Amino acid sequence: MRKVIFILSFLILQAGKSLEAASIKISFLDNKGAIQQTADFLLSRGCDQNSVNSFTRVVDWYNSSPTDLDFGKFPKRESGFYSFESVPTLLAALSRPLIYTHHPNELNCFETVILVAGSLIKTKLQPDDVSAGPFLPPITVTNNVVTAKAAATPRDAFTLINPPWWIDASKNIFNGPMQDKRICLTAAFDSFYILPGFTTKENAGNELLKLLQSSWKREGMEFPKNIKVVICYDVTMDDQNFSRAVSSHAGLLFQDDEQYVFIEKLGDCAPYVRFDFKDKNDLFLWLRGELDPTMNKDDLLFVSFNDNEGNVINEISR
Repeated sequence: MRKVIFILSFLILQAGKSLEAASIKISFLDNKGAIQQTADFLLSRGCDQNSVNSFTRVVDWYNSSPTDLDFGKFPKRESGFYSFESVPTLLAALSRPLIYTHHPNELNCFETVILVAGSLIKTKLQPDDVSAGPFLPPITVTNNVVTAKAAATPRDAFTLINPPWWIDASKNIFNGPMQDKRICLTAAFDSFYILPGFTTKENAGNELLKLLQSSWKREGMEFPKNIKVVICYDVTMDDQNFSRAVSSHAGLLFQDDEQYVFIEKLGDCAPYVRFDFKDKNDLFLWLRGELDPTMNKDDLLFVSFNDNEGNVINEISR
């Protein structure tokens, strides 16, 4: 597979400067019409019926418990969607980032990607395979500090990431072969990466992409052509110890005629989101606006767009 590397960056204009953006729409998939429209769209883009059915079930499960989302500054909803002139306008309407929504814990962003598109993503990994390791799953410790812990197999990584109660509570969501696929793709996507000692802010994206490509090759990863698996990475530059990246978010990007559709869930408690836009920079603005509050001020944010036409990584600058 031909690998293509593009390192792109852009600055969010500040202090009286404006950024032109096409009209955007967002749905929190809490409306039957929007859920059905999204299910039909996913089927039209090649997602299989079982995956889409499972997705609509977990959306309904999420909607069965109330959230504290505040729509006081939102425009009138039409057919389950809110329309905004720009991403900054949308972000300003949110009372706080979606990741801080109060709601019972359910699927996270990686599990949502795996549930919807996992059957279309190929990997040679097996749950108890030691040949592709070690893995470096992120573990949350005291004071919500996230650190890496070594794991020999995908199953070991999976059980470090997920508490036993959640593995048990969610086992019926991923049925049959999808349970093994869930274990393996969780280990592959939800991970730390140790950057080489010569990494700088200027070449961090290039070095990170080399690490990702090496991991995907070792894991026998093949991405679908008509869906881009979008993964965000929080990169910490550290002269005293080691520079490192950790995957912080994931979603699915579809291109539909002249517009894009992005499906995501920003955390265990966050709502499911469908984000429709025409300018790809709007996605960068959205991801930066939502993820920035969770990052250290000096960290870098990168996002990879993976399909079998090539792997692309972008830096999203502040």
